[in-house]
Amino acid sequence: MLHQIIYVSNRYCENTEVDKILEVAQIYNRKHNITGLLLFTDTKFIQTLEGDKEDITTLYNKIEKDTRHKSSVILVNDVIRERSFPSWQMASKRIGSSQVNYVSNINREEIEIFESVLNGQKENGLLVLEIMKRFFYV
Repeated sequence: MLHQIIYVSNRYCENTEVDKILEVAQIYNRKHNITGLLLFTDTKFIQTLEGDKEDITTLYNKIEKDTRHKSSVILVNDVIRERSFPSWQMASKRIGSSQVNYVSNINREEIEIFESVLNGQKENGLLVLEIMKRFFYV
């Protein structure tokens, strides 16, 4: 059964480390049939993981222990009917420095929701996912 986890965490690493994280993630995720995306700023990670519940829970537990992540908050942990990112072993996008620059079609209410998510506040999971998609689909 397909499952999805979306989490936000504080980021404690250089950009070169993010590149290494993504390289390892793509290999690991391909082997375990995990898909998703990573959005990041200078100080935050927000990530979607999709796949078998056991596989993504195991991966999330590894991420949570990684010293490059702190104060991780799960926003969504739920069963899904289909993958939102079926061909992406781990897509990524830098979304600004400490303040996100929104270049997609996003309204004021959605900006407020996304900023509250980046601050670790839980929101409607489906809405958060739709906002995350807009960073890739304008």
